[in-house]
Amino acid sequence: MTDWSDMRLREFETPDAPPVTSLIHRTIDACYSGVYAPRAVAFFKDYHSFDRIRDRDATGYVLVVEHRGAIIATGSLVGNEITGVFVDPAFQGLGIGAHVMDELEEVAHAAGITATALSISRPSRGFYEHRGYRVLESRSIDVGGGEHLDYWAAEKRLQDAARGSAAAQRERSGPVAAIEDVSLQRFYHGTRADLKPGDLIEAGRTSNYGKRNTTTYVYLTATLDAATWGAELALGEGPGRIYIVEPTGPIEDDPNLTDKKFPGNPTKSYRSREPLRVTGEITDWQGHSPETIQAMKDSIKGLEPIDD
Repeated sequence: MTDWSDMRLREFETPDAPPVTSLIHRTIDACYSGVYAPRAVAFFKDYHSFDRIRDRDATGYVLVVEHRGAIIATGSLVGNEITGVFVDPAFQGLGIGAHVMDELEEVAHAAGITATALSISRPSRGFYEHRGYRVLESRSIDVGGGEHLDYWAAEKRLQDAARGSAAAQRERSGPVAAIEDVSLQRFYHGTRADLKPGDLIEAGRTSNYGKRNTTTYVYLTATLDAATWGAELALGEGPGRIYIVEPTGPIEDDPNLTDKKFPGNPTKSYRSREPLRVTGEITDWQGHSPETIQAMKDSIKGLEPIDD
């Protein structure tokens, strides 16, 4: 269990540059690979390089979250733009990213900024929309080799933001609380079924691996990466599809990807005995290469899913 009394949010210091760079780059590898093409992933790393982090510290405000001496999260405010918000994959889903955003927005508000702007990547759109950010337009960067980096420009008005929040009342070095309300997240389900908004996805289907037994749960995730794998590994002959879904009943951590493999549920994978309702579809997702998909199929061959 995480000891939250050992966690504190503080301002960036010059010696933090190397560990912050390392944190951001390994988070990009974990969360963006498979969602973006290789050149786009490299572009992200260059955009969040050691020198650029130092520049943000010189021209704006950079913060870090420290746990037992290790930096596990960071974020920056330069002018009215919030950028470089990253949380170590092992600590995602614990409300740390929300606390980083609370602090940056409070700093912006105190400086007289009435609206903050940011660029939203594919994996993080749901997070920022739930925080009140409004997508202004979609954008794309040509990163060469026929590859593109797609993202959204967004903003949030701050002048009517409620004051007296926990972030406003605490010291920057105060402890970060462990909070997570998965009901506020956007969820996805990868499949090969042809569905439309309003359709229900129910348990009782054949598992995608092992002995292909009938499942007693239906599975969902809060990350496009996990949903992409679901679409690519699903049984059937049709194209993979990723739907935006909402649970109609209680959900719980998926033991196939949490306690048994990734403690703390960094993949944000869940399951439910109740149906999932389709509310939309993601059509611009990017899949893995045939070689990568085959390697994944080989790695799970013979495994039996935990479905009890």
